[in-house]
Amino acid sequence: MKKFFLLIISVLVIGSSSLSADDISAYLQGTHISVDEASKKLKENGFEVIATHKVNKKSTGTTIIFTNKMIKKAASKKTRGFAGVLKVLVDDERDLISVTNPIYFQKAFLQDDYNAENAKKILSSIESAFGTLKGGSDKLEEDDIAGYHFMMGMPYYEDSILIGEGNMAELLQKVTGFAKGRNHVFDIKLSEESHLVGCHLGRKTSKFVKKIGTQNAQVLPYMILIENNEARILSAKYYLAINYDIVVSELSPEDGDGYFAYYQDITGVMGDGATKAEAIADVRSAFECYVDTAIKNKDYIPEPNDLHKTKKINISMTADRVMSLDIYAKKYNTSRSGLLSILTDKLINHDITLNR
Repeated sequence: MKKFFLLIISVLVIGSSSLSADDISAYLQGTHISVDEASKKLKENGFEVIATHKVNKKSTGTTIIFTNKMIKKAASKKTRGFAGVLKVLVDDERDLISVTNPIYFQKAFLQDDYNAENAKKILSSIESAFGTLKGGSDKLEEDDIAGYHFMMGMPYYEDSILIGEGNMAELLQKVTGFAKGRNHVFDIKLSEESHLVGCHLGRKTSKFVKKIGTQNAQVLPYMILIENNEARILSAKYYLAINYDIVVSELSPEDGDGYFAYYQDITGVMGDGATKAEAIADVRSAFECYVDTAIKNKDYIPEPNDLHKTKKINISMTADRVMSLDIYAKKYNTSRSGLLSILTDKLINHDITLNR
């Protein structure tokens, strides 16, 4: 296995066949219109408006939650319910609308059940409603979306968290009736066995939107999938870690030498080490502890401001190397970029070494 890791890493310096993938925007932006007008246009193009959600007390934006038969049918499959709705943010602060991209979110939430043609049809209906839409700045490479996780040991999409057990009626009552129903935003029936429910996170949610900015408010309301006598949510470590940036700086001799690392968007999450690799490993460990504590204490976790988490690059290698890369990527249930990222992490963490 170690020889294989060394073989794959070595292809980074060999060249002739280009490796690249299309960047897919999570959100699509268009001309500002009112909530009523946006809801009307959605309905005229075959969508069902499920609910509207004020993103904060100042009403600087409203999220419209919507679906259609094609979306619900795809989401009715086992564990795929989080794909059951899309959202439009009417952003009065930035004077635009921002729509969740069905290609991005269906690829993420439907996993192996993703149907590209259906996603394109849904997008076409959205564009018929709102006209030409421009991709936002928050993107991932297409072949990285389904297999995304923050780092080795951190959760994937399928690592959802169990928050309750019981029959469908009991769980629906508990979720929709919590806090006398004040936190309930929407619920839709996907099948006889599954419901998708949207909820406020509590009073601190208003502070959450202030922290992340109205432009990121479509992460709310948080969704709960009730299916097979279980209620589940997406792991916050999967849902929120996707866009955080780590900053590393070298310490002067006066400050003790070595390296210092911190998360740009989270105050107080820091790490250090004798090398850059050690500092990054230390701050990642601190981040995991931070998320665990925040979830336990029901604290909000700030969303990142900089959504350029990944950088698109072209890598050249011979055709036989590309073939080998694809074989092993499939074996480990990841993409080309995902496999190279894993191997790079192993190098950084000194799990493997290269012979010079």
